[in-house]
Amino acid sequence: MSGVFRFDLDQRVRLTRLIRNDGTYPGLERGAILARPGETGVVLERGFFLNDVVYAVLLDNGRTLGVREPELAPAPETDAAG
Repeated sequence: MSGVFRFDLDQRVRLTRLIRNDGTYPGLERGAILARPGETGVVLERGFFLNDVVYAVLLDNGRTLGVREPELAPAPETDAAG
């Protein structure tokens, strides 16, 4: 991992909190549920917003969300054999 970022690009992550639309996700009302705890995805980008570390995460449900670092955890490794 590099520097201030806890998660690497292309790393699988899991949401630890409910994510609601804060008004920045187009096409849905403010407060609409965007993702639930336990959903997984891949880190596409990382950066800063108002001094917070933020990750662009492509979720398995197809949505790309901006997620703060405390809302993420490493996703459990999956066994290819199932």
